[in-house]
Amino acid sequence: MKKLWALVVALLLVAVAVGCGKKQQSTKLSIWAFTDELKKVVDDFKAANEGIDVSFSIIPSEEFRTKIRPVLRSGSGAPDVFLGEVAWVRDIVSWGMWMDLTKNYPDMVKQYEDQAPPYVVDLGRDENGHVVAMSWQACPGGFFYKRSVAKNVFGTDDPKAIGELISTPEKFLDAARTLKSKNVKMLTGFSDYQWIPFYGRKAGWVDSNNNLFIDPVAMDFFELAKTLRQEGLTAKVDQWSPGWFGNMAKKEVFGYLLPTWGLHYVIKKNAGDTAGDWAVTRGPASYSWGGTWLGIYKNAEAEDLAVKFVNMLAVDADYQEAYTREVGDFMSNLNVDAKMAKEEGDPFLGGQNHYQFFMEEAKNITPGLETKYDQDINGMYIDAIRNYIEDKMTKEEAIADMKGKVKNAFPEINVD
Repeated sequence: MKKLWALVVALLLVAVAVGCGKKQQSTKLSIWAFTDELKKVVDDFKAANEGIDVSFSIIPSEEFRTKIRPVLRSGSGAPDVFLGEVAWVRDIVSWGMWMDLTKNYPDMVKQYEDQAPPYVVDLGRDENGHVVAMSWQACPGGFFYKRSVAKNVFGTDDPKAIGELISTPEKFLDAARTLKSKNVKMLTGFSDYQWIPFYGRKAGWVDSNNNLFIDPVAMDFFELAKTLRQEGLTAKVDQWSPGWFGNMAKKEVFGYLLPTWGLHYVIKKNAGDTAGDWAVTRGPASYSWGGTWLGIYKNAEAEDLAVKFVNMLAVDADYQEAYTREVGDFMSNLNVDAKMAKEEGDPFLGGQNHYQFFMEEAKNITPGLETKYDQDINGMYIDAIRNYIEDKMTKEEAIADMKGKVKNAFPEINVD
């Protein structure tokens, strides 16, 4: 009898041990974001996973890194999934707080790498080249212009023809001068052009030896911006100001350099009665502007749900197609974009299919230009150009001032 009871106890202990070793299915997922654009995705995820609760917290973008970093370090109250905005995603990658997806979920990463533009994938890689964050978006840019103005000034509104007219910085200026002769400004302000030199560079702001590097293309923009200002080729209006938005409904300004999201969230909302009078083409360089990456906290409590969520949004083609049809985003999945490129164009763009255009632009964008310092150094660079074109400093003084600010803000960067 004693032997029988001993056997029963032993079997019970084995069963308990097996039960304890088996990870239970999570029922609650926590997500930290700096934008409400994921609210729809969260609702869709909950609808597809009955019984799941999702805690979705939105922290203002300017406070996001300050608030989340100590939480991630302590692990107390850390979210399972958190986001990174393109201006500082490389900084978050450098923290080492996102899970190594290449190591832990290689099949999911392989599928993502096979369908996303290289520059999008590259932004979410760590120092070992492993993917730690993914994006469901690609945000290549273009030059959105008014067809009626193009016909009146250049005799054509064809995107390819207009693109050829502005295909280099020199041609861009010549076209701007032609527009001025007809009392039309090429742009609202010089800073609209900034993404062209940013993505026309061969290398980013900081090289592999941690030296500040100002690419010749970035240097050239000083003189181009000066020409735009001195010759009155812009409306001298700053981005995001009331005048910048207001000129979208007027024919006194020809066009805007904006990315994919600029069509739906900026131009369409401020274009007044100009719907159908727009088109998009390539400017002097392919560029990108914006985007959001998401990854899984390396010690996530609900890792199983976190993987499901990231996979649904950044990898699953069926969900991405449904999402882009409803929201209008240009997806990071080029297979989905190719499907959309075969359909009818957007009436707002005079029937032009912008998916066709942006697909090609996304492939042209050079990976590896972004650094963790970009948000700050980009601003210092634009300030330097502003000081120069407004005659507050000589070019040499403006560049020296920029270098001084970089050195003060980031002592670890070598500045000559």
